[in-house]
Amino acid sequence: MTTITAKRCRPTVRPRLAPLAAAVLALTGTPARAGWDVAPGLQLREIYTDNVNLQADALAQSQLISEITPTLSLQHSGPRLTVSSLLSLHTYTFADSSISGTKRTQREANATAQAKLIDDFLYVDAHGMTGERPVSLFGQQGSDNGYASANRGQITTYGISPYIVHHFGANANLELRYTHDSVDTATTGIGSSKGDSVLFNLASGRAFRTVGWTVQYLDQKIADKVAQATRSQTVNTGLRYYVRPTLALTAGVGYDKFDYASLGGVTQGRSWNTGFAWNPSARTSLAASVGRRYVGAVKTLSAMHRSRLTVWNISYDNSITTMRSNFMLPATLDTASMLDRLFIPDFPDPLARQRAVADYLRLTGLPGELTDSVNYFTNRYYLQKQLRASAAFNAPHTTTLLSVYRIRRDALSVRQSDSQLLGTALSSINDNTDQTGVDLALSYRLSMRSALTLAGEGSNSQSLSTGLKTTHRALRLAYTRALSRTIDSSVEVHRVSGNIAAAGARSYRENAISASLSFKL
Repeated sequence: MTTITAKRCRPTVRPRLAPLAAAVLALTGTPARAGWDVAPGLQLREIYTDNVNLQADALAQSQLISEITPTLSLQHSGPRLTVSSLLSLHTYTFADSSISGTKRTQREANATAQAKLIDDFLYVDAHGMTGERPVSLFGQQGSDNGYASANRGQITTYGISPYIVHHFGANANLELRYTHDSVDTATTGIGSSKGDSVLFNLASGRAFRTVGWTVQYLDQKIADKVAQATRSQTVNTGLRYYVRPTLALTAGVGYDKFDYASLGGVTQGRSWNTGFAWNPSARTSLAASVGRRYVGAVKTLSAMHRSRLTVWNISYDNSITTMRSNFMLPATLDTASMLDRLFIPDFPDPLARQRAVADYLRLTGLPGELTDSVNYFTNRYYLQKQLRASAAFNAPHTTTLLSVYRIRRDALSVRQSDSQLLGTALSSINDNTDQTGVDLALSYRLSMRSALTLAGEGSNSQSLSTGLKTTHRALRLAYTRALSRTIDSSVEVHRVSGNIAAAGARSYRENAISASLSFKL
């Protein structure tokens, strides 16, 4: 939601200025000064769907739905405190209230805060979110149908992390961080959990120009109401040798120790890695490594390049992780972050760029996130191998966002921890899974006040242990128009299709059309 203030932002307009962002800034008069921005809003939407609860084709039921969504955006950027939050409550009213598999409300919230308590010493980070996520990788994956309850579960997380940063002159930098966090769901078989972790990180300072070093220790304890309590400890030491200022060779050794109930009995062992890091400019970076942990060979890759009109990212890594950890670091691509990097040449000031991105998203109707995996519910530890690539392209009238991914997850802990969640018949469905997918969004500026947006996504998922497969396809076409500085309108059609692997691969599809008005209050 765009903020409302009295002062206009007048950024320097370059010849190749991101056209729609500049147009929207001129239309809305958004400021660039720091301060508290409180922006309440309201959306009214009418929807007609031919499969309201995403059931198999033979059971599909049409429905007319009225949706009311109040929202509240809170933004602040100051010398000691930065806050960003967005809250919304979707309320649905159905023409036929007797249809099962639907819900009347859906709540969403996402908030982050960073505070500086003592200059150059004591800081605090905090975050929290609530929203709905897929319970299973092999059920309905309706991303635009908040009114359907099939295969959806509410999850709420929060974390608070005070930490100390200290500089030992130019010789070393110390970070000592404590984190308390929580993950809570309302789904049977997935328990609420509390986590406490301590991170110690000591790294070389500016005095080490040719050889850099780091020592890191992480100790995390998880208490869970359903699964057993676990503890993980990792220690890593690393060296970085600068062949030249932009190129460094890297190497490291360490030790991992976990105490989950393992399938193979081994939950600890030594680790090592070697690789390189290349940073020829502020717009390009490349880092890669190979190594080994107790679970086997590991590889990592991280590459980024930004030109005047494009942004490219690609990454690959192996990690020992859980559903809980992935929800703490959401497995989605933030559209705003991609646009932020894309708009750097035209909006060098971070605050002006943040508002340009927000206004651009509001007017074009681009999705807030691009999917780069489906994080399903499970209590198990697994080895996750993930390849992700994304790109953003800016043209005079068009912005295009693209994401592709492949995720392989191999279970490390015993399946009994999911017995309450999956039951006997599906007990092995999460043993080993494979996901591939693509997400594409294209927005075309029709005028200073209107835009046409096409967004599509597709994914294929497979349980390698049972052979069950599922597909998901979604396509959305939206026309958006700013009626005034405070009122936006939208007309949208979307189609969702897929199959329910756990129910005999029954197919489902939904076609829907909607019209909405959004108000900045």
